[in-house]
Amino acid sequence: MKENNNKFYILQYNPEDAGLPPYIDKKYTPDLPCFDIFTSPPKEEYFIDRYKLRTSVKDMSGDYFLDDDIVSSDLMKMCQGLNVAFLSFPLDIVLNGRKKPSKNYNLFYLKKYISILDIEESSYEISRDLDSGKLNTPQEMGLDKVYYEKITNFVIKKDINEDLFFCTDIIKPVCSEKFKYLFQEKCFSGINFIPIDNRYSYDAWDED
Repeated sequence: MKENNNKFYILQYNPEDAGLPPYIDKKYTPDLPCFDIFTSPPKEEYFIDRYKLRTSVKDMSGDYFLDDDIVSSDLMKMCQGLNVAFLSFPLDIVLNGRKKPSKNYNLFYLKKYISILDIEESSYEISRDLDSGKLNTPQEMGLDKVYYEKITNFVIKKDINEDLFFCTDIIKPVCSEKFKYLFQEKCFSGINFIPIDNRYSYDAWDED
């Protein structure tokens, strides 16, 4: 494969079969720590070494349960061979009827939170605070990052080398073409890949 080092994709959960249910009810033992995954990665010291999950779903056989921060051990091993910074913790899953899944799983959290938007080349609109009318930026509102209302022309910076990370511009996990290629080559399941190209646009009020 000839890699395009500046081609990236948004990850979207794809509940395509019985082994990838659209919703998983979860009872963790012990309870997971509280944190906001959309603003910053959790700290390792929040967690213990291993967790147990009970659920009423009958089958879990996918590889990336994106909305639940769960990956198969095989996918985690793939990430270890790529430029992916993450936290992981073994997860013992008990399905409906006290059955075990056919695969081993881990809790999985991305550690790299970065902006990839080339602000000089892109077209975008920064959101404003409803009360003050100020831009939602570190400079005007003292925020942790810039919050975008819309991005109509998303041009990616030239120096992005990570293979899987959390994109702070659109508040979603994003991967490289290399990650996508290997994911599909190994026949992993659970993810749709949405290209960030000249057809892509971001609207903060029209996101899944």
